[in-house]
Amino acid sequence: MVEMTNKLLFRARYRYPGASMELEEIILVLADEKFKKGLTIALGYEEAHSIDTVLKKLDTPRPLPHDVIVDVVKRLGAEVTDAEIYESKPFKIKLIDSGVEVMIEWFLSRVNIQTKKGKKIIVDARPSDAVALALRAKAPIYVAEELLEQALEEDFEDSSGQNFRQLLFQLEEKELKKFKV
Repeated sequence: MVEMTNKLLFRARYRYPGASMELEEIILVLADEKFKKGLTIALGYEEAHSIDTVLKKLDTPRPLPHDVIVDVVKRLGAEVTDAEIYESKPFKIKLIDSGVEVMIEWFLSRVNIQTKKGKKIIVDARPSDAVALALRAKAPIYVAEELLEQALEEDFEDSSGQNFRQLLFQLEEKELKKFKV
């Protein structure tokens, strides 16, 4: 497992192989300290908003769901120790507008919790939820090495036809930080 010390959110337009239309999604980038290895995950609006509030240190008038979960864990005498994105599975989806079927990677993740008595609890979670919880708990986020290797081989293209993920991790850290949402 490799610790992901950099986290960025930005909007991206890209095209799945074989699809005629572009998609716009909010992308979470989890990268190592030097931005040489990383993973990109498309997020829904709610998950992106939850992660963004932590990254930007924004106050909310009421707690968000991930705030509540971390608070409950603490009140039960436990702590979120880390989050792990440990595996991917292929998943076929059909694009609504075009009817094109594409294969995407479905990441599996977990949140690790430890009680005061030392009991370890593993909770299955979507990667976006695992990241949101870890960020709030100030816990490390780890990604399996093999996922990082696969990530640079994937074939997403941006609107200019460039391989999205390869281009992303060729950028310098200062350039990447310009893309924050």
